[in-house]
Amino acid sequence: MKLFDQFAAPGQREQVLLQVGRRVVTQYLGERAIDEILAMSRTSMPKELKHRLSEAYGQFNDGQGAGIEILFVGVNGVHPPTRVAPSFERVISARQNRESLIEEARKSQIAKLADIAGSVELAEEISAKLVALDDLRRSSGSDSDAFIEAELEVQRLLERAGGEAGEFILSASANRWVRHMSERGLASLLQGQQEAYLAAPELYRSNMYFEALIEAMRESRVYLTPGELESLKVRLELQDKKAGTTVFDAERGEAFQ
Repeated sequence: MKLFDQFAAPGQREQVLLQVGRRVVTQYLGERAIDEILAMSRTSMPKELKHRLSEAYGQFNDGQGAGIEILFVGVNGVHPPTRVAPSFERVISARQNRESLIEEARKSQIAKLADIAGSVELAEEISAKLVALDDLRRSSGSDSDAFIEAELEVQRLLERAGGEAGEFILSASANRWVRHMSERGLASLLQGQQEAYLAAPELYRSNMYFEALIEAMRESRVYLTPGELESLKVRLELQDKKAGTTVFDAERGEAFQ
């Protein structure tokens, strides 16, 4: 009580404390934007104001304090004037919607990067490598050893990631080898046919002719008749097309003998 009695005359003490408190609060509010006060600082304001008021009252009596202890600082209500309250609420609502959209976009970004590259960290690493690869292409060209090595490094990263991009590259690589081996087989076949033709052109043409004839007649009915007949009448039961024999299948021909 001694310090409380010393910092001002008996009739002025409460007024001095009130004026100092108002000054501290006014200074605190003046340092902040209206939106921050009305929307974002409501929870932190009481604690900060209590700290500032304690410091201000602590300077009384040459720094010995005012002999009082601040037990509680509360902010009962902070709101704009009634006539502008609807407009302020619309601004706050728009800001909240914006933050919500930003958060949803971040979640979507994380999910997409994880799907493509396996993880966000690896996706960011691959993205940085791709930027460096593009710079290297412009500076050194796409045929340089440095560019080829950097491109292979990016490909290895994508394959290691295990995401959609890695699966796509692995699938494309497998399809490439299947296509490569298929085309290589066709090239070898063509080379063999060319060598066979050069070795015996007439025999090669005859073989190709009869192979084409066999393929064309594979599912057809063929009947061989003497050429000297003046008229020919054939009466057959055509429900079973496999009835009869074939001159092109030795095993089936022997079965009917």
